[in-house]
This record gives sequence, structure tokens and C-alpha cells, in this order.
Amino acid sequence: MTENISWKKPEVIVAIMSTIIAMCAIYIAFNEGQATRKHNKLSVRPILKVTQTTDNKSTKLHLENSGLGPAIIDRIRFNYHGKSIEPTTENWKTIFNGLGLDKYTMTLLDGDQTVIKPDKEGIIVEVEHNAKYSGIIEKCFSEIETTVYYRSLYDETEAFTFRTAKN
Repeated sequence: MTENISWKKPEVIVAIMSTIIAMCAIYIAFNEGQATRKHNKLSVRPILKVTQTTDNKSTKLHLENSGLGPAIIDRIRFNYHGKSIEPTTENWKTIFNGLGLDKYTMTLLDGDQTVIKPDKEGIIVEVEHNAKYSGIIEKCFSEIETTVYYRSLYDETEAFTFRTAKN
């Protein structure tokens, strides 16, 4: 003899409600896991800024990381008057010689896997020069757009383009 299953029996109602509650718990846990992963990625995201400083002896472009996670710099590119400049000393010498500078010393950060820790900075370009060249180099640097290609700890690649700002 077969029994008729009645939806009104308490054990059937409890079983159905338990199944619904279990499915809701799985859905909530899945969404919570996604929100936690998103929060973790954002909480260690680097935030970069390029600034320029000048004194009588040198002019520098600084790359500052004000985020909570390190920035892994893959490469740096410069744009000067619409012309892309690779970060090599020879390319910069061409620009500076064209401006009439004859005596200076340069240091470049090439960006290949350089790590900038949170609340730290690296010097992208430093030009040591005579005091009489400060204005020329400062003007040159103010006309440069800098694009930094970098990754976070989660290997998410980003690129930001900055117009340098004098500190």
C-alpha cells in the first residue's frame, strides 16, 4: 500500500524549510567569500603619485606609493611634447642637449621589477646640475607625462599616466 505524502505534515514542512535555509546559507557564504576577496585585493592596492622637486643642485621625479600594498613596477614610459621616450640615459641626453644643457649627471629608475613599498618612494629620474640650469630642467620636467605600468600583490596589472607636479 502506498502512502500519500501530505505537504501539510510537520516533518515535510520542516524538511522543505531546512532545504531552503541551507540553500540561503550557501548563497550568503558564497557572496561573503567574494566580498572578502574583493576587500583583500583593495586593501593591499598600491596608489602611486609622481612629484617633482628642485633645488640648486638637482631636479628629481619621485614615484611615491601612498597605498597599503607594494607596487611592483614593470616599466616606466615618458612622453615629452608628444614623443614617447624610453627610460634610457641616451634619450634623456638628447632632450637635455637640445635645451642647451652641457654639464649634468643623471640617474634613472628603469622600472624592471622594482618594488616600491607602502609609504615609500623611488626616484624615477634625478638630474644633478649647476644652479643656473634649475629653471630649464624644472620646465622640461613639468612638460613630461609619465606612465607607470605596475602590479599589485594579486598580480593585477595597472597603468597610470601622470603629469608631474612640483612639490
